[in-house]
Amino acid sequence: MTGNASLLEDCLLPLSRRTPSVTRFYRVIGYDRQETILTELKQIYALTNRGGIYLQNGLSNPTEPEIQRFFREVGESFTLTRALVSRHLTVWLGQLRPTQRTILDNAIAEILDILKGQGANDNIRRNAI
Repeated sequence: MTGNASLLEDCLLPLSRRTPSVTRFYRVIGYDRQETILTELKQIYALTNRGGIYLQNGLSNPTEPEIQRFFREVGESFTLTRALVSRHLTVWLGQLRPTQRTILDNAIAEILDILKGQGANDNIRRNAI
C-alpha cells in the first residue's frame, strides 16, 4: 500500500467528513509502514463494532446448491438495482443489523456501478454479486 495510507485514514472519518462522502470497501493485500498500517487497521476493526462490517474469515465461494438457490430466488434475467442488492443481502446475510446492511448494500451497489462504468456487462456484474 505504498502511498495509499490516506485511504485507510479516510475510513476512520465519519461519512459526513469524507471526500467524497461515500461508503468504501478496502482489501489490504500487502503494505509498507507495517506498524502504522496495523495501528490503523486495529482502529478500523474497533469501529466495525459500532456499526461497520468486518468479514474476519472472508467470503467463501458459493457452493453449487447456493448458486442454484440464488438463481431460483433472483431468476435468470434481472435488473441490478440497489433494492435488489438490499433484498438479497437480507436473504443471504440475514444476521446483519439494518445499519450494517445499509452500509454493505451501498458499497456493493457502488462497486457494481464502477464495474458498469468499466464496461462490465450484466453477467459479469451478476457474477460479482
